[in-house]
Amino acid sequence: MKKKWIWWGIYIIAVILLAVIIYVVPSLMGLLDTTYTIESGTVQVKDSVDDAWIIRDDTVYSAKEDASMDALVKDGTLVKGKSRVAALKAGGSQTLGPKYMKLSHKLGKSMKSTDGTVSSGGYVSYSADGYEGTLNSSVLDKVTEKTLKSVGNDSLDLSGSSCAAGQPIFRITKNGTWWLVFFADADQAKKYTVGGKVQTTLEDKTLETTVRSVQKDGDRRRIVLSCKEYHPSYRTERKVSLENVTESDTGLLVETRSIVKIKDREGVLVLDKVGRKHFTPIQIKASNGETAAVYEDLYMNSKGEFVETVNNYDEVVKSPSTKDIKEAKKNLN
Repeated sequence: MKKKWIWWGIYIIAVILLAVIIYVVPSLMGLLDTTYTIESGTVQVKDSVDDAWIIRDDTVYSAKEDASMDALVKDGTLVKGKSRVAALKAGGSQTLGPKYMKLSHKLGKSMKSTDGTVSSGGYVSYSADGYEGTLNSSVLDKVTEKTLKSVGNDSLDLSGSSCAAGQPIFRITKNGTWWLVFFADADQAKKYTVGGKVQTTLEDKTLETTVRSVQKDGDRRRIVLSCKEYHPSYRTERKVSLENVTESDTGLLVETRSIVKIKDREGVLVLDKVGRKHFTPIQIKASNGETAAVYEDLYMNSKGEFVETVNNYDEVVKSPSTKDIKEAKKNLN
């Protein structure tokens, strides 16, 4: 029996040693690596936005008189100007209910009276949130974070078979450009350049947007992205979350901790065939703070001169020490 337990003990120790060899040793070896080989790849600079608001140009139409109503166009349909969206048959005595009265008061003079036709084209919706008259393209340079914080996604269903005079009955959203507005601190806002292109993911769909403006709003920055692509949420939602890619570029990938500055030039330390460290200048195409995509073989500096730089599969010092930098300086041509 004792001999049996000894064999079991040896077996358990062997399993533990094997696990250490398979899982632990490679990790430790990785920690001991002082260099790595650079290869081509893509760097993306991402920015997650929890609270953004959709701004669009809407017109809410109200019934001219008490009538029975028959919708002729489905929700979400794009119609031309002068199109008939609903058939209104005058008659009966209708009362404007409290919910419609509240919405009408909120919309005020921004509503247009209709006999069922529209003056301008756009997407048809049978809902309204009451912000159609105040959250439109006219406020892009002045809307505040404080104002938008109170705006959610609640809306009122406008569909029905009858309507009272002055009752909102449908909405038209202008086809074309719409906007995403959000707020950021000064450092986060540096990721956005006016006129720059941004890949914006909204509800699993990626859109190409353009930075329209970056403006101060107290201690924060109001960032406005414009978009011309269609997205179902642009006519139905107000508050959304975004994932923005503000920079994306392909090149040789170097870790930012590898980058040093010698004689006012950024570069990395590359090992030659005998292990000597040489300073090699680089030019960054994009960086996310941890990894940078840099030019390969040659790049043009600010003086218009071509500069030899890193190549694919160069061996680079991972995190250069003061001693490494001194050695590289001695090896400068």
